Amino acid sequence: MGPMTPWSRAASLLTLLAVSSGIAVLMLRALLEAIRMHRLRSGTRLMSGPVVAAVEDLSKEAGIRRTIRVEIVPGGSSPYATGVLTPTIVLPRRALDELDEEPMRAMLAHEVGHVARFDPLW
Repeated sequence: MGPMTPWSRAASLLTLLAVSSGIAVLMLRALLEAIRMHRLRSGTRLMSGPVVAAVEDLSKEAGIRRTIRVEIVPGGSSPYATGVLTPTIVLPRRALDELDEEPMRAMLAHEVGHVARFDPLW
């Protein structure tokens, strides 16, 4: 190998910058997921009721064989799906208080879709 040209140095530097940026983004995503999991631990698992029944029905419709847990957290502004081995839909308390059956089912269907596509994995 001969000496590096200015262009090859620039290409190497850009490659290093791209890889470093990618690692930084992945680390940020891992941190955000850790924060979400911390919020999950402060929640309450729903074991039965209309929300759990709706998630079970939607899971069957989506062809999901795994059980999807439903957790309620006191704060939070929006629902999210988390967990790959133990998929969980986390709902803010106000969703139970404020949503009627149809909007609740639509929201749950959206979150079940995330589980079906394994979105929490990435």
